[in-house]
Amino acid sequence: MSVFDFPGRFSWSLLAITGVAAYGGLLALGVRIEPGRVILTFALIVAFLGASSFYSHIRPDRRLAVVTAATAFMLAFAATTGVLTYPMVETGAATRDLMFMAFERALGIDWRALVDVMTASPTVNVGLTLAYLSSLPQIPLTILVLGFVGRDERLATYLSLLPATLICTILLFALAPAFGPIPSYGIEGELYERLGPGGKAFLPDFHALRGGHFVNFDLGKMEGVVTFPSFHCVLAVLTAWALAPVRWIGRPALLLNVLVVISTVPVGGHYIADILAGLAIGFLSLAIRARTSSRIAHAPALVAPALR
Repeated sequence: MSVFDFPGRFSWSLLAITGVAAYGGLLALGVRIEPGRVILTFALIVAFLGASSFYSHIRPDRRLAVVTAATAFMLAFAATTGVLTYPMVETGAATRDLMFMAFERALGIDWRALVDVMTASPTVNVGLTLAYLSSLPQIPLTILVLGFVGRDERLATYLSLLPATLICTILLFALAPAFGPIPSYGIEGELYERLGPGGKAFLPDFHALRGGHFVNFDLGKMEGVVTFPSFHCVLAVLTAWALAPVRWIGRPALLLNVLVVISTVPVGGHYIADILAGLAIGFLSLAIRARTSSRIAHAPALVAPALR
């Protein structure tokens, strides 16, 4: 059985397609791709796939076979679908900051006043920052937990939803790119310093891509350039769902990811619309998966049951 059967050949194919689109798009824009991190990442992917094959066929161990295949998929996801966000900035679509600001006014939300209150306490601010920064590390943690407690099918679903939901996020972002609330609301001074890096660090790359003078792409320095929808919110929904049935971990994971969603305002620098759209993508993807799961073949085991 092939290692590409986990989490599924369709999901691996999706990564391959988005990878070709991502790097082809960068080259079409005249961007030079720094090869070092790309080569290292793909070498690690091959190494983990090799390890998964070893634990599937030579020294059968279901848990290690699943965890190593899942790790390879996670690395491939970051190096392919994640990279697609960069060329998609250069779509020519008008930025929609005014629309998102008008939406907040319609809701009666003063973004500046909201983040001022949320970051007033240094202790709370540090806590929200740590919660926000935990979002991506939670992916390998989820792989380890689900892999070693035998929740193979749930892990396969979790992994397969990552590229699917990010592609949806990227498509919406291409239609409604934005600079984010920090520059749009003119946040500066002491309040600017209190806000987290999420709404600031991507701006140089975003401006360069929009202006057509982004010249070098380094996978190791890639920033999260998507503002609408918030993929941190998508991840929060998916990760909380994935870990929910695991004893002793499910409830803390839910609490942590609620904090992740809250933190996307001051630390991630997101509009309220970004958060609502991200949550909608996350919950809708799970709802669709639940309705179609009876018609989709389960992810095959990497190790034959008799050898487990």
